[in-house]
Amino acid sequence: RASASTTTVDASVVAKLKSFQNTCRFKVTVLNYLVDHIADDQLESLRSEFQKLDKDGNGEVSKQELTEALKEIDSKTSDEDIESIMKALDVDNDGVVSYKELCLASVNRKLMAKEERLWKAFQEMDENNDGKISAEELTKAARDLDLQGAQKI
Repeated sequence: RASASTTTVDASVVAKLKSFQNTCRFKVTVLNYLVDHIADDQLESLRSEFQKLDKDGNGEVSKQELTEALKEIDSKTSDEDIESIMKALDVDNDGVVSYKELCLASVNRKLMAKEERLWKAFQEMDENNDGKISAEELTKAARDLDLQGAQKI
């Protein structure tokens, strides 16, 4: 059993929590698979943040603990925002957030961030906005990035 924590939760964790949306079962299954295959050292900071949220050290974050942590970071956090975050994190609807559920939220956020960066790169390469990247657009993008072999594309 972990000991209770008195350390403040990092504000970036709050942003990640807010971005985690309710997901379909398939997506949760895929996220579970990804979480299960992440190296332990990559999860260490997340475990530390979870322990900060889990004030009583019982291995679960209650709505009250989440509320206190969020209000500590931003006293203007609305009850609606807290309710929305709790509902999004509590995948199994048992009224508490487990470490695994927090991991799911983190992995989901990282995947969304990558997708957003890929979409932005695609839009920048698609100069005529036709929803496709032509050979000419790809060649130009490669040349702009000064990639070797751009002429071969």
